[in-house]
Amino acid sequence: MKLLFWSSLSLVIYAYLIYPSWLFLRVRLYPRPVRPKPIFPTVSIVIAARNEGKCLNEKLHSLQRLDYPDGLIETIVVSDGSTDPNERDSRQFSGFPGALDSVISAPWKGGVAQSRDRR
Repeated sequence: MKLLFWSSLSLVIYAYLIYPSWLFLRVRLYPRPVRPKPIFPTVSIVIAARNEGKCLNEKLHSLQRLDYPDGLIETIVVSDGSTDPNERDSRQFSGFPGALDSVISAPWKGGVAQSRDRR
């Protein structure tokens, strides 16, 4: 029973006194400066558009004007059973850098959730 007590006490002393003291001294004696770098993850933008021909061109223009590094934005337009020419209008943006990566024509009318899941 005494062995269990002393081993538990030594573990608590190590966890609350010795290890934090060692970390504190290590940081003070051997500092490692932090060199912050800007972090830009890859972003995928999925636009589920059904009969949005009027708004889609404006939306794609605003996506082109985003202040984000080139090549890190993926834009996908899902034409969700549209009857207007928004698929044809959106394909004209595919030649510009950072504009549009793919247009998917979907014959179903499943809404936003199904359009995102089909990719």
